[in-house]
Amino acid sequence: PATPQGYALSVVACASSPDAMLLVMEPPAIALVVSLMFGGDPDLPVAPIDRVLSPTEIDVATSAFDVVANAFNGSGPRAFEVKFPLSEAMTGPEISRQVLRDGPAVRMDFTLSTKASRGLMSVFMPQRVLLKHRGEGGQNEIGPELFREIGVLRTSELLATHRLDGAEQWF
Repeated sequence: PATPQGYALSVVACASSPDAMLLVMEPPAIALVVSLMFGGDPDLPVAPIDRVLSPTEIDVATSAFDVVANAFNGSGPRAFEVKFPLSEAMTGPEISRQVLRDGPAVRMDFTLSTKASRGLMSVFMPQRVLLKHRGEGGQNEIGPELFREIGVLRTSELLATHRLDGAEQWF
């Protein structure tokens, strides 16, 4: 974030990378989660956070990051092997001092919302980490197809699945 005040950030390490995941919660998302955890009315707007986070807010962000990292971790041979426990979430000037490697990454945004309030949590994963963990998970045990042939095979598998589940596939 350009101005890190009120934001929470956690750099998550895994077996193959010290920065396998970057988790960021914007101030409105932190305010919303704190409010709901401590009995706030979901029908009322949440007061925004426009200051450095309190210890309680940092703990709540850290707990949320732990849940998300656990979900992304996976299991089996393609698991990320996240190093738990996560370190405490950073906020304010600590975020500005953080140096991160550059390069292509995937960003996934999750909107946290009630009728009256909404906030954003983002997960960034470097492409190098995702590519390293795609592995040989048995996804091509039916034959030696590669390149275009595997694409055709995967497309036919998706279409067959969607005949069962009724979903519409967009390419």
